[in-house]
Amino acid sequence: MKNLLYLAIVTIMVGCCKPCNQSAPKIGDLESGVCTLIEFKYNPIENSQITVRFDAAEKMMYGTAACNNFFGGYTLSNNKQDNIKFANVGATRKYCPDMEIENKFTESLQSVTKVKIDGNHLMFINSLDEMVALFVKEK
Repeated sequence: MKNLLYLAIVTIMVGCCKPCNQSAPKIGDLESGVCTLIEFKYNPIENSQITVRFDAAEKMMYGTAACNNFFGGYTLSNNKQDNIKFANVGATRKYCPDMEIENKFTESLQSVTKVKIDGNHLMFINSLDEMVALFVKEK
């Protein structure tokens, strides 16, 4: 009788923990390496100094721009239409000449709802399914 009770308890515990064993959503190799911006809102960017990387352990995005650094939390989901959500995006605020692209880029991060990886390219896409930014993964 004790063995039967023990078996029932173990079975229940294993069944309850099954959701605990499911892995978090993952999008390709998003959370490895550094990517450099090569296109912003369909305009090529020459000699870009804007980079982004994702830290899987901290669920943080970090990046550099020509003048400032930016950062923010993110959450991935299995939803194909909206697979990423950025939160608490911020940036350092040093003044530098010619910050137009940098400012527009950091402001646009809040509109990103989807990331897509195609080979060594990373795309940020908004809710209208427009590409906001295109990056190339550094080797």
